[in-house]
Amino acid sequence: MHSPSATTSNAQTPDDEDKIVQQLLAHCRAFLAKKTSAEDSVKHLKAILQAKPANASLLFDVLVALQLEFDEERARKSERADEVHAFLSSVASELLPTDVLTLELNALGADEQQTKSKMVKSKTRMFYKQLKFNLLREESEGYAKLIAELFQSSVVFSGEGTEQLILTVEGLIGQFNLDPNRVVDIVLECFEQSPPNNAPQFIRLIKEFKMDKGDLRNILLLKFLFCQRNEHTPMSLYRVVSHLAQEGLVDIPMLFTLISPTRKELMEEYKSLTDLVKLRSNRAETISSNVAGLLASATESFPIASILNAANDSSMDQPSATPAISFSAATQCQLNEDRKLAGTRFDDSVLHKNQKLGLLCALLEHGDLAMAQKLLELLPEGFPFGVCPRIAMALANIIGFCIEPFYRLKASSNYECLANSSTGIRMKDSWERFTCHPKQVSDWQSLFDDVCPIAFKLGPYIGARHEVAIKLIRLLNTYYSDEEALKPVINETKVHKTIMSLCDAVLVPAASLLESNFAYCEELWQILSRFSYMDRYRIYHRWRTVHTERCWDLSIQKGKVFGMTRYIMKRLSKDTAKVMGRQLGKLCHTYPTIPLDYLVAKVQDFQNFIGPVVESIRFLSSLEFDVLSYCLIENLAAPEKQEFKISDISFSGWLQSLANFAAAIFKRYNIDFTGILQYIANQLKDTQSLDLIVLREIVTGISGVESNTDLTQEHLEALCGGDTLRGEAGYLQMTKLNRRSINRLREALLRNELFESLCILIGQQKQFIIYRDSKQYPLKLTTQMLDHCQETFVQFFDFLRTNLKPEEYARRMPSASILTSEFHLPIEAALCLTRPIYMHKIEMAYELAKKNGKENGKAKLDGPQKSSLYKDAFTSTLNALEEELMPVFPEAYWLDMTSRMHTIFWLLSVNDLLAPLTAYERGIDKCRKEMTDLQTNNETSSVRGATRRTAKDEERLKGLEQKLSDEMRRQTEHVKRIKEILVAEKDTFFASAPNRTSQMLRFLQSCVLPRVICSEVEAVYCAKLVETLHTIKTGYFQTIVFMDKIFNDITSILAGFSERETHCFGRYCSMLLDMTLRWHSSKAIFNEECEGYPGCVTKIRKKDRDETATADEFTYDYFRSICYKWQLRLNRSLGFMLQQNNYVLIRNALTLMTKILPNFPILRTNTMSIEKHVTAVRDNEKGKRNDLNLLAASYLVQLTKRNVKVWEPNEFADTRATTKSQAPPKMNGTSSASAARKAVTAPASDRPSSSSTVHSPRRPAEDGITPPTATPIKRSRPSVRSRGVSRSKENDGKREN
Repeated sequence: MHSPSATTSNAQTPDDEDKIVQQLLAHCRAFLAKKTSAEDSVKHLKAILQAKPANASLLFDVLVALQLEFDEERARKSERADEVHAFLSSVASELLPTDVLTLELNALGADEQQTKSKMVKSKTRMFYKQLKFNLLREESEGYAKLIAELFQSSVVFSGEGTEQLILTVEGLIGQFNLDPNRVVDIVLECFEQSPPNNAPQFIRLIKEFKMDKGDLRNILLLKFLFCQRNEHTPMSLYRVVSHLAQEGLVDIPMLFTLISPTRKELMEEYKSLTDLVKLRSNRAETISSNVAGLLASATESFPIASILNAANDSSMDQPSATPAISFSAATQCQLNEDRKLAGTRFDDSVLHKNQKLGLLCALLEHGDLAMAQKLLELLPEGFPFGVCPRIAMALANIIGFCIEPFYRLKASSNYECLANSSTGIRMKDSWERFTCHPKQVSDWQSLFDDVCPIAFKLGPYIGARHEVAIKLIRLLNTYYSDEEALKPVINETKVHKTIMSLCDAVLVPAASLLESNFAYCEELWQILSRFSYMDRYRIYHRWRTVHTERCWDLSIQKGKVFGMTRYIMKRLSKDTAKVMGRQLGKLCHTYPTIPLDYLVAKVQDFQNFIGPVVESIRFLSSLEFDVLSYCLIENLAAPEKQEFKISDISFSGWLQSLANFAAAIFKRYNIDFTGILQYIANQLKDTQSLDLIVLREIVTGISGVESNTDLTQEHLEALCGGDTLRGEAGYLQMTKLNRRSINRLREALLRNELFESLCILIGQQKQFIIYRDSKQYPLKLTTQMLDHCQETFVQFFDFLRTNLKPEEYARRMPSASILTSEFHLPIEAALCLTRPIYMHKIEMAYELAKKNGKENGKAKLDGPQKSSLYKDAFTSTLNALEEELMPVFPEAYWLDMTSRMHTIFWLLSVNDLLAPLTAYERGIDKCRKEMTDLQTNNETSSVRGATRRTAKDEERLKGLEQKLSDEMRRQTEHVKRIKEILVAEKDTFFASAPNRTSQMLRFLQSCVLPRVICSEVEAVYCAKLVETLHTIKTGYFQTIVFMDKIFNDITSILAGFSERETHCFGRYCSMLLDMTLRWHSSKAIFNEECEGYPGCVTKIRKKDRDETATADEFTYDYFRSICYKWQLRLNRSLGFMLQQNNYVLIRNALTLMTKILPNFPILRTNTMSIEKHVTAVRDNEKGKRNDLNLLAASYLVQLTKRNVKVWEPNEFADTRATTKSQAPPKMNGTSSASAARKAVTAPASDRPSSSSTVHSPRRPAEDGITPPTATPIKRSRPSVRSRGVSRSKENDGKREN
């Protein structure tokens, strides 16, 4: 359409006008399409108009034609409204002349009176006419009748009744000309105040109005704004909105964003509450004793001190440093302080202020889970549940509704008790209020797919309905045993991860929101016990750390529990352990990781706290005991703790305290051993041997098996016997009391293959300590670590050998060759572990041979026949073991020793060579004496039931006596058989060695010394074997030469030993000296046990008498001279060691002299010399190294009190060959065994000079045998050496004749 002004211009042709119009349209549409900016478009249009001003009319026509497009662009994109308005304003002001606009308006009739009148009426209608009815000026009769009709109680909620109500309302609107919007508002008001069962009627009525969702939302929004001004929004309004949302009448997400608070206000409130929660948690950790005392005095009728001190009446009159306030008073004080801080910001009243939370709560209470989940996504995680418990309870009710039928089906046996409870009835009432029923679970797949995501959303707040949490736990327990769950349809791996995550994020932390629910913890443990210890410990760690950040209530509860734990621990003692233990148990039922970690920390600081703490935790559940194991391991593995006390070079006290505490709790309570054992194994894999202290204390506390070094003679004799005698000597009674704990430990070792791993790892640690730890730790500490490692190895082996069946032990333990070649265990450790396997094979072969003999119809086997069968079985196993061990060692190793002697040495044990008859007789006499005492007490006692107990004790003692008698007989027969085998095999022990000149040294270095230092029992075995080899006249075993290599210069041997190894070596030397002094005591004894024996055939050089002398027979007088020389050598070597400043030399010398005190010094001159040296050590070390001072003082006391004969030198032996000057032997910088063991550096105070560095004769050098000392010492007494082979054979022939 063209304007009149356009028709007046005749200068342009129609074609020109069309081109100009096309150009104007193109520029305007380019602006609308955002191809050009508003400024550029205006410039282009101005250029066209400047060419011919008459084109302004065409521009006006173009703008009129594009008006619809401009309006659509402004409506579609609100951000372009200002830009379009600016463009049009620029065009109107700059490009369109006023006369053009005037002409256009005139053409449209703007000057006509009718047009002006229409404009006035339009303005009046738009700006001045009142659209809403003013109720103050209206008649209220119509609204009164409307309200009366809506609240009629006689309305029947059937289809006809509702239709009649709708007709009535419509009639009232028409009769009284009521405002429909106001009518809707009144309907909503009545809807709020009506009972819930009237909701369908009101919803249908509102639907009849056919209102737009936006209009209804605006009406509701006005209601919310009005309530916001009053700072109180009723729950009825939330319920109305929930009903309308379920019918699709209201857009909930849009309404949710418009009601208060805004997003910014909500986040500020969230941050403010987070800070308040931290403050509440910190305040709860401290309990004011003064306030608690005032509260207790106002509520209690008698003082709590009477309860706490009931166990000890004598302490009632003594004032207590810590006020005795009841647990309930302290709890109430803590609760009051927390309420003051919380105010009303964490209860249900927040729903009346926070409209978003109120609307969410209404949706959940009506069961509208789908809509509620959308709203939860718009809120911070956990915020609605932490602020309002009612919301958490509503969501928990939905979970309960979903799982209820499936729970009835799968766990019906446990259903009745929960269904009939008060909480179950309340939960059913909440289900009846559901207007939108969620989907219920029908199978396991829907449980994990539908219910678990809801539970994850709720998190720990599922504890708001503990019955729902327990039902969910029982269903998960049922899953593992249900046949339907075992079908391949379900992905077991995925389900297992889901269950684990559910326990981690929901069920386990929910225990902290319950009120000390012991039953809940036990139900939960049934699931957790199915997980590995690593998964459980990860859950416990997150329970204590991660979840406290996510869940406000957990953080507050953590502070409360920690505060009450500190309060209880201040009042815990031996007398109050039971009373305080009950309160401690309640705290552990709530949040076990907090109080138990605090207990473990206190035990580390105060070792005397172990007893009361162990007594007080008797009320814990299985779950809490497992948490205690986790806390213990976490404290053991703490990287910030120092494992050593550098000040006095010893282990830190906290480590020993934790080890003792671990032994006490694992002994008394049913706690899973897997975690602590696996932790020790992992530490050993990292070559951290200090944690062996924990294993040693656990084994000692549970089984009573100890690895003592300083044993009495009676105890040592008992340990050389059978299992019954060993048990009676040490730990049989404790074993009876702790049989359950022993079984649990054994099962834990077998279940997770820890049995083999720990044995191998402990056996490897000795080498790590010697060759690696010695570089970074002081020498004293290194030797202590070495001793602890060896003690634990022997103790652990004894425990396994005693408590495992031989078949089980043999099936699991690798062979000796595998242990030495693949696992690189030293031969002494490998054979110690495998010796029971081979002896069991021998016994099994022997029993099978006897059984076959009986089946063949033979008569009862006699002694020789049994010995023959046992010999065949023994020889067969010995040959197999010999073939197995030979490839393990290099060929050069067998040049100095026969494989037969090597194999039989490591195969036998002390039980094979010694039957301690004295110990058996002592045990039998003890049983008989106890039976006599029982009979005497029974005759004099009048207590009822004493006769029955006496009869049981007598029966037990008779059985024990019979066991000891049978065992003594069996062991005596066994020792006899082994001796017969040794006699038969003696010619193969040393005779076939290629290099006979060094076989004694090889035997000493490779066999005797490594086994002697293992334990004192092994030292007894080695000494007994030497005696046996001498007694049975073993060919080429030179007893005197062998002893001479030990006693001639003992310094180099002792220099490489730890304290425990010195004890063992001292026991060995003491037994050898006993044997030599027995031969020295009488010529008759010497002639009977030594004269003519291969061990005493020697060649003696008498340099001091006659240089031309060749040889003499080894007579009694010469033997006495050799004994005299050994005494002098010992005196010289030990005196030299005592004169040094090296800690190891002095300690080992004093330790050895204490062990051999009955046999050295026995010469008066030696006694005076030793006493002088020891006195000097005692005086020099006083106030410096107090342990050496104590050792020296103790030795001097024992030396003074010993009852032995002290010989004069001329009485002890023929001293005509006078000794030369007894200068102390010189210690070269490198000893004979420097190739075998690396030197370890002593601490600054204990470090010797560079010229006296000592090395250990651990293993012989592989390229040959080195002499005991690098610097030979000039001998003043006859030197003993072995004679030739021909002379030995000749003497053997004479003795046989």
